[in-house]
Amino acid sequence: MIAFRGTVTDNAGPWLEQLPARVDEELQNAVETLGRRMNDRLKEKAPVGKQHPDSQLAQMKAYQPGALRDSITMLTDAGVVEFEAVSYSEYVIGGTPPHEIMPHTPGGVLAFFWERVGSDVAFASVHHPGTKANDFRTVPLEETAADAEGVLTDLGDLIDS
Repeated sequence: MIAFRGTVTDNAGPWLEQLPARVDEELQNAVETLGRRMNDRLKEKAPVGKQHPDSQLAQMKAYQPGALRDSITMLTDAGVVEFEAVSYSEYVIGGTPPHEIMPHTPGGVLAFFWERVGSDVAFASVHHPGTKANDFRTVPLEETAADAEGVLTDLGDLIDS
């Protein structure tokens, strides 16, 4: 247990009255600063697919590499930071087991550039072998957590000043 005993002088009163507002404002700023750093780091580490220059689909803009990265968005509300991204990000982060892929529309086809054959292909369905998990959030989280220690130290210094 830590015990603290101190005496407040009369001239400290106005400073103490301002302290909660100052700390709250500085804490809000710190959370937003750390959130922006995290957002930038997530975008930097997010995987980006490649587009083969020989693909006709690429010329039609049917596939746009970087959609996951570009969808990462930071939301702040009352000192809470949340991040959003496209719905399929959970499959990138957690991986997938082998599965069947069907077209969205009945009778439609799946069209994509298949690197193994070196050209665009179209199928009524495909058996996907699964995807290895890629939790690209780990390094940005660790780096931002390290930054948070410094930000909290600075906030402590503000309180002490």
